[in-house]
Amino acid sequence: MDELQDLFYDVLMRILGFDPDAAYSPSNPPAVRKSWPTEGQPDWGFNQDVLFIQPTLVDHDISQPLDEEWEDHDADLLRRQFQTRVVRLGLVAYGPNAVEHLYMIRTALYNGMKSLTDKKLFVVPGPESVHFNPELFQARWWRRADLALTFNWGVEYKSVVKTIEHVPIVDISANAEGSSTRVISHDSFVIDKK
Repeated sequence: MDELQDLFYDVLMRILGFDPDAAYSPSNPPAVRKSWPTEGQPDWGFNQDVLFIQPTLVDHDISQPLDEEWEDHDADLLRRQFQTRVVRLGLVAYGPNAVEHLYMIRTALYNGMKSLTDKKLFVVPGPESVHFNPELFQARWWRRADLALTFNWGVEYKSVVKTIEHVPIVDISANAEGSSTRVISHDSFVIDKK
């Protein structure tokens, strides 16, 4: 989730014309925020544009493994599994340009962003629209707009399957032919001959 937040933060800052690499501090926070103020009240001005991002993973049938490949990996095997996860990006914008900013973001994301596609994140075009939701706080109506977008995220899992280098062998004595269909070892392990 941290990687997703960082990626969306970078992309959204650039869409809105801000430098994601600039030095920000609690007294000079960025326009795009990864979290809400810890004190529970706005830490921005009434006429200041602020955008909060909330990426979440959505359980979906498409989240099942889709494919798998096996490759030689020295003496072992490398198992690569591919899966599509569904990510829901919630955006909450405040300020005089809240609605316009969300339309700008939606248009830019629908046009494609290389930094997202490089990470195998693809926006799913849909009927999502910007909702204007003024919010009452301390007897004052703050301009607020919301937008939720869905992304398909191609994920790959790798695991090494170790080669069996040796197998301990138990000393086994066979029964006399025709006496039984079971072989009994000296260690009292029973092994089916089927």
